[in-house]
Amino acid sequence: MNNPLVTIICTNYNQGKFLAEALNSVLDQTYRNFELFIIDNNSNDDSEAIIRHYKRLHPEIEIFLLEENIGICKAFNLGLKAASGKYIIDLAADDVLFSDRLKLQVEALEKLDETYTMCFTDAVHIDEKGKILRNHYKRRGNSILVEKVPTGDVYQNILERFFICTPTMMMRTSHLIEMNGYDETISYEDFDYWVRFSRKYKFHFLNKVLTAKRNVEKSHNSKSKELKYEKYHLDTLSICKKAYKLNTTKKEHIALAKRVKYEMRQSYFTMNYDVTLSYSKLLKKLGIFKTPDIIIASLARKKINLSGIYNKLKSVKGSI
Repeated sequence: MNNPLVTIICTNYNQGKFLAEALNSVLDQTYRNFELFIIDNNSNDDSEAIIRHYKRLHPEIEIFLLEENIGICKAFNLGLKAASGKYIIDLAADDVLFSDRLKLQVEALEKLDETYTMCFTDAVHIDEKGKILRNHYKRRGNSILVEKVPTGDVYQNILERFFICTPTMMMRTSHLIEMNGYDETISYEDFDYWVRFSRKYKFHFLNKVLTAKRNVEKSHNSKSKELKYEKYHLDTLSICKKAYKLNTTKKEHIALAKRVKYEMRQSYFTMNYDVTLSYSKLLKKLGIFKTPDIIIASLARKKINLSGIYNKLKSVKGSI
């Protein structure tokens, strides 16, 4: 097997209490040919002291201590510009790599041609104290996958639902550079990356549990369910509009409509009424605008607040 360099870009903002565990999980990798960048988005906790400590112990680590918070996407692209690795991992400072993560993903990607842009895996979700909550993909007896995970040409699957565990991805650097990295105009990276890159390239699923994803209160993902948090919903709408332009088949429009209907409900129940109406316009363009969608659009137009019902339902698993 070839021994290509892997770049690990660890982005951090106020995750000092988890940062050492994340960095140690990189330094403990069985695969040793990697470079580590730590980018701190102007944290106001003890992150800088921890980062400087690791820099003293490991001078080869590259650190970027930013004077302002430039966001996840811009911070990652800053690291991308400096990257020398054939492959890249985007590591959030509260997640943890298992010791064979680099080795097994490099082995998988080295067997694939350049029609494949990245490799993703299963993960365990952990809480803030590190307790294992569940696997990302349901398994029977903690071993056999209950459902098939899409792999290869996954564009249509990406439109329908979120199924990839973001921190498990190892990406091909040359493709990231070719596609101008993450979109810096939006506040989160994964959905946009999945849409743009799966349209052109294949994704490979490696059936291994190689990462611990930490579920943290007030994370960016939780913002989608906060009342009147418009930025997230506007960004997701922007990505859906990109997908509409990228679609080439009726089946892809149907898949995107499924996503848009879900996001339309989310935006309505979180009181983002203008975004809801924009989603309804996109559904009309897709040619799939049915009675439930008409009702939600009408409620949004009148700004009828049903967020209380939403808050009760979202506590019931699978209700929303």
